[in-house]
Amino acid sequence: MSKTDIKWHTLSVREVVKRLNSSQRGLTEEEAKKRLKRFGVNKIPEEKPLSRLKIFLEQLRNPLIYILIIAGFTALILKHYTDTIVIFGAVFLNTIVGYIQENKASQALRKLKKALKVRAIVLRKGKEREIPQEELVPGDIFLLRPGDKVPADGRLIESHNLKVNEMALTGEWLPAEKNTHSLSESTPLADRDNMVYMGTVVEDGRGVAMVIATGSATEIGAVSQMIQETKEAKTPYQKKLAHFSKIVGIMIAAISIFIFARGILIGIEFVEMFITAIAVAVAAIPEGLPVAMTVILALGTQRILKKRGLVRKLVAAETLGSTSVICTDKTGTLTQGRMQVAGIYTGTKELLSDGKHYNEEIDKNGTGSHILALKIAVLCNEAFVENLEEPMERWVVRGRPTERALLLAGIHAGLDKRELEKAEPKIDELPFDAVYKYSASLRRLNKQEDVVYVMGAPEIILAMCGYVEMDGKQILLSTEKFTELSKKYEGLTAKGLRVIGFAYKKIKPGELSQRIQKNIDGRSSGKKSKYQIYEEDLKEMIFVGFAALHDPIRPEAKEAIQICRQAGMKPIIVTGDHKLTATAVAEELGFCLLYTSDA
Repeated sequence: MSKTDIKWHTLSVREVVKRLNSSQRGLTEEEAKKRLKRFGVNKIPEEKPLSRLKIFLEQLRNPLIYILIIAGFTALILKHYTDTIVIFGAVFLNTIVGYIQENKASQALRKLKKALKVRAIVLRKGKEREIPQEELVPGDIFLLRPGDKVPADGRLIESHNLKVNEMALTGEWLPAEKNTHSLSESTPLADRDNMVYMGTVVEDGRGVAMVIATGSATEIGAVSQMIQETKEAKTPYQKKLAHFSKIVGIMIAAISIFIFARGILIGIEFVEMFITAIAVAVAAIPEGLPVAMTVILALGTQRILKKRGLVRKLVAAETLGSTSVICTDKTGTLTQGRMQVAGIYTGTKELLSDGKHYNEEIDKNGTGSHILALKIAVLCNEAFVENLEEPMERWVVRGRPTERALLLAGIHAGLDKRELEKAEPKIDELPFDAVYKYSASLRRLNKQEDVVYVMGAPEIILAMCGYVEMDGKQILLSTEKFTELSKKYEGLTAKGLRVIGFAYKKIKPGELSQRIQKNIDGRSSGKKSKYQIYEEDLKEMIFVGFAALHDPIRPEAKEAIQICRQAGMKPIIVTGDHKLTATAVAEELGFCLLYTSDA
């Protein structure tokens, strides 16, 4: 039942259930207990946390400390008690400061791990139960809801508009749209849309999956295992300190031997010269250096903590200061990891946006094409604000990433979805479908006419249209205009932007309502509808414009890149995104060159 033995994504749902010796009703409690003993708890193996004694002893693993300890005992034997107290006092102070700081960080990490407990909803003999993630076993059926963290690797057996953010595993910021179809064996992990993986997050929709791997057998478990097997390299500070200690040791030994030999040659007694040479050696040792370095590193970790960073080992703070090259991911690190409208492009103007404001004043009651495009974006949209009564900065917006961004773009333009829906009541709608690549909303304008709004992939929307909107006027969509608009959206796409097209058509009351509803009914029943809206109904539409969306740069990212360069560090973007998207981000951040590979 190991994930390495079977290519789960190639099997049908029935074959998966059979291979795991389970059922659509889930396992029984007795069987789950047996499998828990067999496969172990569903937990990624972690390094055993360091005990307080080990943390304390770790502070003594320092070549210079070794020299100080030897010098301290030597001073004690020679009855140089003042030197003995000073040397051992320095060792003790260095150890205590390091221990307090590292123990505090270790305790904080333990508390964080305890707080981050995941629970899963499973089917056991047909009944839903909430259990700790650790108790999941292969063959269990678990349910997925928006906001859930996937508790184990699983093969989907049901998917209802399910979208999962797999950025933690694949680095891709756009959520993956999931289904239950079998895939070819060569399908890469990032494209296995019938699978869900431990540690990823459900963004939208619902799903039911059967556990195929738990703990270290999961994909994220394999990554964790690789990290644990990687040997910990010495930091630049540790390497330099070891080299410095070696040089100091050799120099002190050489000087002491020279003094001792010189004294013997001029006739001074052996014992007296031996004691003198040892005393010189003890005095020459820089006992204050380890303490000074430890205090400096402790202060550094405190400054990092104020920036909401937690450093487990003091030497890690020094490593940050020795960094010469920074390889950073793009999504969620340099960018905000969410969609935002960058501009509205119509046949008459370009309306640019920074996510909250536009480059010019907008008359929400005007007849401009850009307002109509935003209106379609709001009405042809399933996203909603959960807490409208709260200030805007506290809003929780639910829905698909694209629709959330378009809804906010309309709100920032002054449009109110509730007012628009009241003015133009919804008759029917066609939710977005990845197969058709558009959504449609049928609205009542007045007693004489209805209007159907369409939003979707620009090439699909343009193909539907026979006319183009020009600020209240409709003109024929000529071949030249079609080519011009096509080049426009292709140019936006080449910049790494995601482009959405908008169109509408006014119709006689009741003309489309029944057919749209039949299409929806056909899809929900899994049967091919008698009516194809794209082919039969949505023709000779009026094209309005495009919306360009992007993953915005973090406000602090540009300054951080500049600071890195000033400090002598070379930042490099490493991303799995399309090279055009990566290039656009790099140019915005001020990168002169970007090395890309299609490998």
